[in-house]
Amino acid sequence: MAESSTEPPESHPGVNQRQEKLTPEEIRAAEDVGAVDPPEGTPDAEDTPDGKASKEAAKYRHQLRATEAERDDLAARLESVQRSQVESEVSRLGVKPEALWAAGVELGDLLTEDGTVDPNAVADKVAGVREKFGIETSRPYRGIKGMKSGAGINVPTGSSWSGAFAPKDGFQ
Repeated sequence: MAESSTEPPESHPGVNQRQEKLTPEEIRAAEDVGAVDPPEGTPDAEDTPDGKASKEAAKYRHQLRATEAERDDLAARLESVQRSQVESEVSRLGVKPEALWAAGVELGDLLTEDGTVDPNAVADKVAGVREKFGIETSRPYRGIKGMKSGAGINVPTGSSWSGAFAPKDGFQ
């Protein structure tokens, strides 16, 4: 009877070889998420005095997660500000911002490489939205030809409160 070993079968060459080629940083990262056991000959946190390495690694993991959360929060805030600026520009151009987003326009299409809003790109996308949804450009009201506002009419002066209650001509 053949002895069973813990070695991987020959049909899977290189299974253990990859673990030996990992850098120390990769091994620590994998250990942090519990993906692999540390290779033999590597000191565990339990082997070190008072688990100092474990505490230090936990501190760095905590700092990393806090930094990642802060980064995600700042990215969300930046996106909100960018979206607000785009919506303001779209409104100024006479289209509701909801129409822009309903047309499938992505925020990234409206930004320059440095992350600022590109007014030319916004204007181009608004023109496309107008065409797609049949939105006409608004025209200022010019009035009807020949009609006047009445501002030029001469109003008789001299009317007063006492004149309003005085008897009319011919009635006394």
